[in-house]
Amino acid sequence: PAAALDLAACPLERCSASTPPPGACPAASAVGLAPGAAPEGTHEKVFFRNDGGRAARLVRVDDKGEEHDHVIIAPGARATVDTHQGAVWRARRVSASSDAPGQLLLEHTVAPVSISACACPPLAAPDCGRPPFRGYRTTWDPVVFSNDSPLPVTISWFDGDCEEALRIGATRTLPPLSTVRFIATYGHTFRVHAADQPALLLRQHTIGDVVIGGCDEEAATVSAAGEAGAQALAAAAANAEAQAEAAAAEAAALSQLDAQREANTALRLRLE
Repeated sequence: PAAALDLAACPLERCSASTPPPGACPAASAVGLAPGAAPEGTHEKVFFRNDGGRAARLVRVDDKGEEHDHVIIAPGARATVDTHQGAVWRARRVSASSDAPGQLLLEHTVAPVSISACACPPLAAPDCGRPPFRGYRTTWDPVVFSNDSPLPVTISWFDGDCEEALRIGATRTLPPLSTVRFIATYGHTFRVHAADQPALLLRQHTIGDVVIGGCDEEAATVSAAGEAGAQALAAAAANAEAQAEAAAAEAAALSQLDAQREANTALRLRLE
């Protein structure tokens, strides 16, 4: 199916149900978006998790790019933020000085889950035909999908065994260049398929954490590893040079021995 539509392969993070690892330390944007009043239906929850080795300061960014403290997240801890689509959040290393903002660890803009025209590896899961869930939810974690592809798509909830197609308005199809909002729960996994080719998986998304990494710690580790590697290369080069010098000395000694043997032979011939 992917070849018939000539779709490129999706990035792996779009096809996995696991939380993406933190990336490299970002450079701050010049201007953020206003975290104040939001359009109806755009409110959302975001879950931040600090995987770094030091405390992180979570701040919201206003339309002038100014930062406003929200919460301190200890190493290994999580924080849930009630926010809205378009809001910008940053995580900074807690600084010992009140005048220093601290190193930027993460910048996150709350945005819909984008559906692109790319193909994920096929993942088998039957449609078990289960009735829709109508029980009481202890938490309400909205998620917004944006179909940025030219293909009509279907969106299913995946419980680990079965897929359950979700109703989108009066149908089960999300047209191209349109969005849909679901009320879900943290940990829910969704799968997006091409409506005309159900076997073609375009996206998999799990409501999970936005991970704050210890960027400077990772950089230090990489730097240390690079330095150790450079030292190992230098040691190997020195060892190779020493071996070459030893081989040259041995060759010179052998050459001298051969010359001495030739001289002894010539002397013996003259004596005879």
